[in-house]
Amino acid sequence: MDASHFVNEVFVLQLGTISKSELAMTAFEFLYDPIPLKDTTVILTSQSGESVETVKCLSLLSDHLLFGVTLIPESQSRGRPTH
Repeated sequence: MDASHFVNEVFVLQLGTISKSELAMTAFEFLYDPIPLKDTTVILTSQSGESVETVKCLSLLSDHLLFGVTLIPESQSRGRPTH
């Protein structure tokens, strides 16, 4: 998860440059200490997209505009349409 969290930090920096509010957290943190996400776009990053935490997050975040970024093209998390 360390490399994925590094990618999260890169996204946070980029979103900040276009005046978007941003927050980076690991899937584990989100699962066990969730934050309210009203009208939020979520970028879910994962090396494989197949970890237990990532798959659970996909289910919990299905009502949000969600983008999945992984290193594995056939991952269930990658480019998963939500709307």
